[in-house]
Amino acid sequence: MNLVYEEGGDIKIATAQSGVGSGDAESWQATSLSGKKIKLKAKEVWLRFEKPEAQLVMNEAQILSKEIDLQLLWDCAPTEEFGFVDVSQEYFGSQAKVVQQVALAIALQGAPVYFRRKGRGRFQRAPEEQLQAGLAAIERKQKELELQSVWQQEFVAGKFPEKLRPQANQLLFSPDKNSSAYKALTAACAETGESAAQLMIR
Repeated sequence: MNLVYEEGGDIKIATAQSGVGSGDAESWQATSLSGKKIKLKAKEVWLRFEKPEAQLVMNEAQILSKEIDLQLLWDCAPTEEFGFVDVSQEYFGSQAKVVQQVALAIALQGAPVYFRRKGRGRFQRAPEEQLQAGLAAIERKQKELELQSVWQQEFVAGKFPEKLRPQANQLLFSPDKNSSAYKALTAACAETGESAAQLMIR
């Protein structure tokens, strides 16, 4: 029997070697996909299945999870707390396969902007205002990263980004290490092997 569980924020699968007890008191000696021997209690297990083979399920589920439309999933999820198996039947249809269920678990676990974790395999969709605020923050961050990449390329090419010229002294002597400008400069230095001063002089 294969057991789906969560460890360190990631969805994993282990194969049970032996089990003791029953119901919620049940536990298993199992082997993870990486070959590690672990002990899993019933309350830690999200899903149990016999077939397909564990590694195959994980490989396919990881690919499929990237194709899941999170906005559509949020739209079809109930407003109250739900289990991932139930919502997989909403999303994929009533005959959702094990691979689809595991893919959905991976997608839900990896989308905290859309869904809050409520316990073992259980989630609740984020309120719409929080969702919109979270998506706006992600978009801002993406634009910052794109700009940072452009600045880095200009530094490497020996061109000082026009917008950063007024910050030249600050960047060299008292930089804000969390700023996109500083990150672009240090990434360019790592790429060229120069110090910040050498790169700026060039």
